[in-house]
Amino acid sequence: MKRVVLVTALALLTVILAGAQNVNDFRTIANGNWSTTANWERFDGNSWVAATYYPGDGETNQVNVDSTLTLDVSVTIPTLTISGTLNGSGNNTLTTTGDLTCIGSLNWTNNAGGAITVGGNLLISGSFGINNQDLTVAGATTLSGSGTFTDGSNIFNAKYPLEARVVVVLLPMGVISEPTCFQERLR
Repeated sequence: MKRVVLVTALALLTVILAGAQNVNDFRTIANGNWSTTANWERFDGNSWVAATYYPGDGETNQVNVDSTLTLDVSVTIPTLTISGTLNGSGNNTLTTTGDLTCIGSLNWTNNAGGAITVGGNLLISGSFGINNQDLTVAGATTLSGSGTFTDGSNIFNAKYPLEARVVVVLLPMGVISEPTCFQERLR
């Protein structure tokens, strides 16, 4: 009886997880550059297959970065989940029309001229660090767990003069590391 229950539970879990993907969802399978199609798999509606284009260069839904990637091109995608590491490169832009979830690490440094635009919410429970980077978030920015947000420039400060639409939610143990002028406004 226990064996039947276990097998049934595993089968149900498999069905639930399999149903979580949508056609043109992407996930990483190797480290390297974003624009290298060999680093990606795409869900075709039945299974994960080798990608023939990178996310943002064709029809794209949810994107999951589970490896270590360098964004070497500018992309616009619906949603992004980073559970691995995403590094910024050059003056490229990263735009999500929906949420950006950072469970892993985003490192965007020394890239003056580049930009990150989040059309939805920015959800951070990992490490989110920017320097000389223009950051725009349409929704709320939420730090949870041991999440950290580090802005090594004054660009975030200039974009957010604490208007009503700007919400920073600090859940237990979330940490913001900002220039002093931004920290003063949070007090």
